[in-house]
Amino acid sequence: MPERKDYLKIFVLSAFLVAAGGYRFGTDDHVTQFPSILHLLDPQIFRTDFANQVLYPPYVKVAMHSVLFKLSGLLHLPVEYVYFAVYMLTIYAFLTASYLILFQLGVKRQSIEAALILLVPFSILYPSVSHFHIIVKRLVPYLFVTPICLWAIYHFIKENTLAASCLASTAFVIHQQIGLIIFFGMTFSFLGCMLFCKEA
Repeated sequence: MPERKDYLKIFVLSAFLVAAGGYRFGTDDHVTQFPSILHLLDPQIFRTDFANQVLYPPYVKVAMHSVLFKLSGLLHLPVEYVYFAVYMLTIYAFLTASYLILFQLGVKRQSIEAALILLVPFSILYPSVSHFHIIVKRLVPYLFVTPICLWAIYHFIKENTLAASCLASTAFVIHQQIGLIIFFGMTFSFLGCMLFCKEA
């Protein structure tokens, strides 16, 4: 298993990754998501803005935002601080899960570290092919749910199906599309193994 110093290295790499990518709050997806969340928390806010009901109905991708806004109120901290703290934890969880999955698959420690370090220069780039890229410059639902999916895969590889199923369900609540991808992936792998894997 990874040693304590490996987790410390991952934490330091998380800071480099965020510094290289340049964290941004309130830009891009946030511009459309935040008004909808504020309207849900207080219907008097943006009550005449029809775009809230059209762009983001109450049942779409709001669980994460709602919880963080409420957490901000409970802690009496600006919501920007809460988002940045959770963003850092999300990046750390993403790198840790990636490390453990590769470690579980038998990849050498040096190769794992090299692969994770290569994420730093790529975090500076903004892909033009698709917006579903791994590392983004802000906390959004599909970034937040990515480490949850990776932890589900990790537990699935370790044959801890209960933990994997709970994490996949959590992913679905936060981001339906990505949650379905991980759920169906694990389901078909499980069924395929039942049908075609035979004990030696």
